[in-house]
Amino acid sequence: MPLYHLLIATLFIANPDNAVGALHWGEGFGPSAQAQLCGSNVNWLLTSYVLGIRPSRPGFAEAIIDPRPGDLTPAKGEVATPQGLIRVEWRRKAEIIEAIVEAPKGIRLLTPNPKTRLIMKEPLR
Repeated sequence: MPLYHLLIATLFIANPDNAVGALHWGEGFGPSAQAQLCGSNVNWLLTSYVLGIRPSRPGFAEAIIDPRPGDLTPAKGEVATPQGLIRVEWRRKAEIIEAIVEAPKGIRLLTPNPKTRLIMKEPLR
């Protein structure tokens, strides 16, 4: 298991507030109203850049799928939108990133990186 998976799993187990949609990591272990300064954007950064799911129009009417993997080879996750979940699972194959994507009907998906290949699953209802 990669270190970042272990770190994220440990933080979610240690602070259950994070598992239910908190916008920051708490300062301590357990419920906390104090935001830990360096962790206030980690959820957004992981979904926006590691998974590569970002809105390109208000309300996720259009989304960009553009993973920035660094040294990672696979990643999997989902982002909640007003229309429902966008799920992405990508894997690096040589210089290409293959991304299996599930998205609600009505969300237009773009991929600006020619080295990212989208494989669409049936639209989610």
